[in-house]
Amino acid sequence: MKYVNDYNKDFGYLVIFNADNAELHFQLEDISKAFPPMLVYNNKRYFFIVVNIGEHVAASKVGKQEVIELSTDFLVSKAELA
Repeated sequence: MKYVNDYNKDFGYLVIFNADNAELHFQLEDISKAFPPMLVYNNKRYFFIVVNIGEHVAASKVGKQEVIELSTDFLVSKAELA
């Protein structure tokens, strides 16, 4: 958010390198479920791209994965602290 505001841009991208075996799930207000997940905040659009770099295991052997929920409130509160 700081980059978007500092450089007066209308949108920004955040690439997340996920080293955990947990799945990141975005609970955002955008109901289109399009890729990548998008957050609209203060008339600006923020796109989140997750790159899973953790240990790769065959889907049949993974079992139930932990899911980490990332809500709009959580993302905005963390960005405002930065």
